[in-house]
Amino acid sequence: MRKIFLLHFAIIISTCLAYPQLFPLSDQYITNGLAINPAYAGSEDALSFYIGHRNQWTKLNINGAPKTNTAAIHSPLGNERIGLGLLIINDNIGNYSKTTILGNYAYIIEMGEGRMSLGIGIGVSVYSLNWQDLDMADEIDNLMQQAVNEKENSPNFSAGFYYHGKDYFYGFSIPLFFSNSSTSTGSLDFSNDIADYNYHAVGGYTFKLDSKLKLLPTALAKYYLNNGFQADIGAQLIYNDKISAGITYRSKNEISTLLQIAFTPQLKLTYNYDISTGIKFQTLGGSHEISLKFILDFRSRVIGPRFF
Repeated sequence: MRKIFLLHFAIIISTCLAYPQLFPLSDQYITNGLAINPAYAGSEDALSFYIGHRNQWTKLNINGAPKTNTAAIHSPLGNERIGLGLLIINDNIGNYSKTTILGNYAYIIEMGEGRMSLGIGIGVSVYSLNWQDLDMADEIDNLMQQAVNEKENSPNFSAGFYYHGKDYFYGFSIPLFFSNSSTSTGSLDFSNDIADYNYHAVGGYTFKLDSKLKLLPTALAKYYLNNGFQADIGAQLIYNDKISAGITYRSKNEISTLLQIAFTPQLKLTYNYDISTGIKFQTLGGSHEISLKFILDFRSRVIGPRFF
C-alpha cells in the first residue's frame, strides 16, 4: 500500500509543477479538509470544529480587499459508516460577497489498511452586489446613482472521494459546481457549466524521522478549464506532535509559510502567511490566514494524533 501511495503521490507532484496558477480557496486544505472535499466528513473519528479567517492584500490597507471567513463542523455517526458535516464559507471582495452553506454526507468503507469515503455536499450560495457601498470618483455619475443592490440565491453542490490510512491520505473532489458572473447591467448571471468546474487532487504522507520529529509532505493540484492548473507543493516538520512549521510553493512564484501549535491533542492554532515575488508583492503585500480547530473527543481506537 505504501509503494502504491508513493507512486500516486509522485504522479500528482510531477503533474503539478508544470502549470500556471489558480487562486487558492485557502492555505489550510490539510487542517480543514471539508473546505474542498465533502468526503472528509467524519474522517477524524470525532466531533470536529473549525473556524478560520483569511485576509489578503494587506499592504494596500483599503476597504474591499479580499477576505474569507470559514466555519466547519463534522463527525462520524455511531455506526462509523456515515459522516455528516456542515460547511459555511463567506467570501468578500469589493462590493461583491458570496456565502455558501453546504450540508455534507460521506459514506465510509473499510478498505485495505485504511478507509475510503465517498461524499456529496448539498446547499445554497447567496450572492450579493452592493453598488451603494462603492465610493464614486464622480458624484454625479448617473449610472452608479441608478444602480441598486442585488441579492440572489442559487443551489450548490460538491462531490468527492477521500482515502486515508494511519500515515497517509489522498483524495479528489469538485468543491462547488455552480458559478456566477456579473453582467454589464450589474445583475448576477448563474450557470452550471462543466468548463467552470474546479477539480482538486490532494495527497500527503507522514514520515517518522526520529522519536520526536516527523515530516509531512503534501501536494494539492487544482484544474480549471478556463485557466489551467495550479499546484501547491509543501512540507511540514512536526516536533513532538505539538509544533509544526512548514512551507509551500504555489505555481507562479507564490510561497506560503505555516506555523501550527497544538495546545492539547484536541486544540490546534494554525497561522499562514503568503508572499509573492516581484511587483505583485510590492504592490499588494502578503496574505494572512489564521484558524482554531477543536476535536471534542478521541475514540478509544485512535492510535496517536493525526495531522490531516
